[in-house]
Amino acid sequence: MQMVSNHHIRNSRGTCRPGAICNRVEGLTPKVMNHCLARLMEYSILEKQSFPEIPPRVEYALTTFGLSFMGIFDMLEQLSLELGNQTDINA
Repeated sequence: MQMVSNHHIRNSRGTCRPGAICNRVEGLTPKVMNHCLARLMEYSILEKQSFPEIPPRVEYALTTFGLSFMGIFDMLEQLSLELGNQTDINA
């Protein structure tokens, strides 16, 4: 999930609203997503910005530290795609 969150945030020009992440990931519940986002903030990979609006709006963005992991996440995503293709071929 953490890789998915970072991937969606990065592809949203670095900022993403929680509802957008939940809508893009099939089967992701708000509870699990919020837990993962909180963990990523604990590690200083994401930062949260709250807007004093009605209804309240929250956005998450990658920190400079979080952006430094994007190359690694890209490699993991590529490996996942390659392994997925291998299992499809072997089926």
